[in-house]
Amino acid sequence: KIDFKNAVRVYIAGGEPTVMPEVYKFLRSCIHDGRTNLELNINTNAVKISEPLFDLFKQFTKLWFTCSMDGTGKVNEYQRWGTDTKKQIKNIHRLHNNGAGIHFIFVSSIYNIHNIGDAMHFFDEEFPYATIQINYASYHNDILSPFNRPDTELILSSLEKAKSSKCYYHQERGSKPLVDALYNHYSKD
Repeated sequence: KIDFKNAVRVYIAGGEPTVMPEVYKFLRSCIHDGRTNLELNINTNAVKISEPLFDLFKQFTKLWFTCSMDGTGKVNEYQRWGTDTKKQIKNIHRLHNNGAGIHFIFVSSIYNIHNIGDAMHFFDEEFPYATIQINYASYHNDILSPFNRPDTELILSSLEKAKSSKCYYHQERGSKPLVDALYNHYSKD
């Protein structure tokens, strides 16, 4: 058991924290103890947020969500199996409209690298208030690596589109170097 009486910042990750009874219990305990000024960051897919959980979140003044979204529409739903993208988008806007900060993690892999340009423009348009962090599912020697696609022209086109997005320049989250590394890899082929 962890004593949170002196905590200033708490990060919650999963599985999926929004379905974990322990998270509900923790939030209720914080509210009961008057600790709603914690800087609370929750890593989530933002799909399964219940009404009671939205009500609990409203009690916190420094709430952030790191949302996993790996593409647009069906690409996201394939990459993150079981995701309902429309519900995810609705919930993320609702969290933001209730005062929470939002940032995204986009995990680039062999399955979604062709969609990175569309995804980054989607983030620009749909979530202009959020920052984007791009990670690789794995690197060169793994089957999931975004460096393993054979269709170079399609990938280069998507990466060029990514480089024209606003979130490409979110230096604080590292989007530019990762997109540039992928672009350099595919432009050499």
